[in-house]
Amino acid sequence: MPRLPNLVVGGAPKCGTSSLYRWLIAHPSVAGATKKETFFFMDATHSLADHERGFHVRGLAGYEDFFPESAPVIVEATTHYLYQDTALQMLPKLPSDPTVAFVLRDPVSRLRSSFQYTKHTLGRMKRELGFDEYLRALHEGRPEHVVSAFHRPRDAQVLLRDVEHGRYVRFLRRWRDALPPERLTVVTFEDFVAGPRQVLSELLARFDVDLSFYSGFSFPSANETYGVGRPKLHRVARRIGAHMSVAPRLQSALRSIYWRVQPRRPPPPSDLSKEADEHLRALYAEDTQALADEFNLDVTSWQARAARAGDDVA
Repeated sequence: MPRLPNLVVGGAPKCGTSSLYRWLIAHPSVAGATKKETFFFMDATHSLADHERGFHVRGLAGYEDFFPESAPVIVEATTHYLYQDTALQMLPKLPSDPTVAFVLRDPVSRLRSSFQYTKHTLGRMKRELGFDEYLRALHEGRPEHVVSAFHRPRDAQVLLRDVEHGRYVRFLRRWRDALPPERLTVVTFEDFVAGPRQVLSELLARFDVDLSFYSGFSFPSANETYGVGRPKLHRVARRIGAHMSVAPRLQSALRSIYWRVQPRRPPPPSDLSKEADEHLRALYAEDTQALADEFNLDVTSWQARAARAGDDVA
């Protein structure tokens, strides 16, 4: 049997999946990929596709290289798989019969968080672009205005698709058709925050692992959105880090040195007018209700926000 994952967290971005992945691999019976997001099954035209180690370059044989350890549970978490045709075609066919899990968040909060993460944490924009301005440009059919805010046009690709990506049910239906019910798990970010042990129990129910490990677990958060004092330095550091392969201890030491010279701070709140908030919630209302009906999810907290504007992002 090839050394392949039997648990894949396939989405959605900015829904707490980095924390979930950290909690999973903390368990002694769970082994993770060499990096949380392998991007192995990304569509070849996507800006996040790995053109050196991805499926379209190396075929399925190259996937095993991301999993050096064998364990009862082997996991990876590439959150954009939810939207990828390649992942949809290949993951259901893996000989390891993986469970594919999706964590979903109130789509307006997720969209704002993704925008803030791209703008502040990734530091990919060369000029100021407000959230309302971003939404208005897409609504008016001016994607080039969004692209022009980025240092590299390809880095705008995720934000250009992000509004549509909040219509989760349209993507989940394809996964429901491709996987047997026992291999598809869908939970909400809100349930995940309120009861992490319960969510982990659901994800690991198919596997013979001792869940008492999580009885005294602290559930630390990971990959939270933040701002930086020196955006240009941060942008350069991230590009170097993405192509640098070093031992974990050295990597940790380099990060410690970096954060001594790079001020790290909460990002400023994104602007979101009441009008724009109401427009987005109306846009997502029908899909959100279908998601609740078809996948038995409690989305009442999402729907309750429809009358409010300007909730904080995480």
